[in-house]
Amino acid sequence: GVVGANTVIVRWFERRRGRVMGVLALSTSVGGFLAQPATGWLISNLGWREAILTLGLTALVLFTVLPLFLIRNHPRITDQGYASEFPEVGSPSEDEQPDDSNGRQWSQLEVLKTRNFWFLALGVGIFFGVDQAILISQVPFFLDAGYSMEVAAMLVSIKTVSAIGGKLLVGFLTDKIDLRLLFAAVAFCNISLLCIYMIQPSFWV
Repeated sequence: GVVGANTVIVRWFERRRGRVMGVLALSTSVGGFLAQPATGWLISNLGWREAILTLGLTALVLFTVLPLFLIRNHPRITDQGYASEFPEVGSPSEDEQPDDSNGRQWSQLEVLKTRNFWFLALGVGIFFGVDQAILISQVPFFLDAGYSMEVAAMLVSIKTVSAIGGKLLVGFLTDKIDLRLLFAAVAFCNISLLCIYMIQPSFWV
């Protein structure tokens, strides 16, 4: 899902790419905010196997129908707003590879030989790995702390809502400041969250 969505954004946006990626990240928070209470309710009423089956079938239908009927690979030069988004680029064809900001086309081999690609892949990979570990374990963490499934789902939803503002801010700053500094700031926030979980503070904290 993330790879496909990011690919669509890179192909459809250039001047406002950072902001649009912020909106994309926002959509995951909104989805999490809506899905966590629903998942908690499904588990409490149907059991975890039926809950996962229901969620999986829903995702299967949505992720199959939406791309087939709503998404095109590339924008057309005649589309409204194309000139302002790609002021110095001609109309892309379906077979073109994504370009960098200088118009250079990178082959897959060139990308794999680039040091920055591996640094970025390692950093983002660790980041996403930690994030997925948090997502998977936070509900059991709250349950072990003595909270009910409904309260645990509410806490996860609150955390998801708090991420909405951060994602919009990061998306806005992406087009304005050094991305390395921005990545470091987001990593610091993630580390801070892990430290708070390790301290195991009171409910209100």
